[in-house]
Amino acid sequence: MRQTIGQHCIQIISASAGSGKTYRLAELLEEEVRAKRARPDAILATTFTKKAAAELQERVRTRLLAAGLKTEAQQLFASRIGTVNSVCGSLLTDFAFDLGISPDQKVLEEKAVSGAINRALARVVDKAATQELLALERRFPGTESRKMIETIIAKARANGLSGDELLQSGEKSIAGFEELFGNVIVDQKSGQLEKKLVCAINTFLKNIDPEFDTTKTTRDAVTLVNKLKTRIEQQKELPWAEWLRLARLKNRG
Repeated sequence: MRQTIGQHCIQIISASAGSGKTYRLAELLEEEVRAKRARPDAILATTFTKKAAAELQERVRTRLLAAGLKTEAQQLFASRIGTVNSVCGSLLTDFAFDLGISPDQKVLEEKAVSGAINRALARVVDKAATQELLALERRFPGTESRKMIETIIAKARANGLSGDELLQSGEKSIAGFEELFGNVIVDQKSGQLEKKLVCAINTFLKNIDPEFDTTKTTRDAVTLVNKLKTRIEQQKELPWAEWLRLARLKNRG
């Protein structure tokens, strides 16, 4: 697909793994350099891995040398061919003063990123908020609040959101969820919902006559509510998935 923006033409080639992308890129770059449409030292190409970047640069150099373009092959060492992080990092460093930031820039390793996030969270997430996040994870097994926070941070950075804009985005998200959920129960003291659920379970069991209703559906329902009642009495919060199971319960009557 080709798209023209001003005097520039952007060509997008969609290709699956192993289809020869690196070979085609090397061939294309050699053609552009040979035709004097591109300077070797002005080439910018990004890859996902260091190995792929090194392979691309070596293939282009090999083709240039085979074509007798020794000077151009040497100039290729001044090009920006590397991973997204390394290329963008070098651009950021080179133009740091123009951007009004320190030229001492580096890409953080994964452990360093984790440490930076921990320090940031320690400054803004108090004990009460931590307890809320832990309660959320108990209510929704498989949910990892830390990963959710990291995802939000990554998306906010990718979209260039400021702190205030991120807060506004959060408020919009909350409003949207509340519209989907309908009437939201607020200001419930800890354990109040579970206490009301136990009362409802007791009423349900009181109205069941196991001698009269001997269907498997009813037996399964009684087994489930007794099991969940025990969990609540052991002061264990029920995941919302269990609440949903209770809402869908049926008995013969």
